[in-house]
Amino acid sequence: MLRVAVVGVGYLGWFHASLVKGSDFAELAGIFDIDPHRSGDVARRLDVPAYKSLDALLSDVDAVIIATPTGTHFDIGMAAVRAGKHILMEKPITDSYEKGKHLVEEAESSDLVLALGYTERFNPAYRSAKPFIKEPVYVESERLTPPSERGTDVSVILDLMIHDIDLTLDIFGCEPLSVSSYGVNVVYERDDISSATLFFTGDRIAKLTASRVSIKPTRKLRIFQADSYLSIDLAKRSVEVVSLCDLSSLGVECHPIPFGKANRNVFVSSLPVPNDVNPLLEEIRDFVAAAEAGKKPAVSGRDALRSLKISFEVISNIHRPKV
Repeated sequence: MLRVAVVGVGYLGWFHASLVKGSDFAELAGIFDIDPHRSGDVARRLDVPAYKSLDALLSDVDAVIIATPTGTHFDIGMAAVRAGKHILMEKPITDSYEKGKHLVEEAESSDLVLALGYTERFNPAYRSAKPFIKEPVYVESERLTPPSERGTDVSVILDLMIHDIDLTLDIFGCEPLSVSSYGVNVVYERDDISSATLFFTGDRIAKLTASRVSIKPTRKLRIFQADSYLSIDLAKRSVEVVSLCDLSSLGVECHPIPFGKANRNVFVSSLPVPNDVNPLLEEIRDFVAAAEAGKKPAVSGRDALRSLKISFEVISNIHRPKV
């Protein structure tokens, strides 16, 4: 099996390490963290080696999962590329587009897999809804969380909204023509609340909202298209479809309800969503399969660059003087 190590075993790195350890498709070869106490504790709990240096770890494994603060991604990623190791990097890929582009190009030139940690792509609710997304014209997302010290080294756009930027690009299949955005900082030094509108060809629009100073956590995605509307609750893992067409032929249970003054029906369906899927585990599984087969992962470095580019456009528009 592929020998995988985790670099950075804080909050998220711990989950990566424990999932690899318990998997049947990869071997947890060890961990590294700049905090020796944390590293030693995790190593004891998982019964794996705690490497004393990044170089020592890289010389002894096939692939690495990098779950360190964003500002360290480029240097650690480049060290892994130079050592010839496949990489699963937590988002965002780097703290600047130029660094991200350089890292992606170096990984590609070395025929290494560089995958990015966008777990919502593996969310069973999104995956269940995906076959029903045909010709979207309007997308609306809300991603709200209570205050937390995690992720505050970057703007709320790079911390939270980037997930929905990635999903929007996946839904529309292209980059937007232009971006409009607003945001404020309430608790932290960087933007805490932001709203962005992305304008695509064909008068298609996405409106994204992110906040990390909300009372209740919310992760919702709504997709409107010519003959249907999809409401996806990514947190509760549920999908509701309201359609002008009866979807029974697709194996979906539909309930007709009267709609409008034309005495016509619309059909309401709740799509089946698996409740035993761990998106993070599926993300790791996809990375390992891509590394072993030398194929493109579900979210590649190029995909991450697109999301990062749009994220920085959103940030730039927030801080641009409004007329």
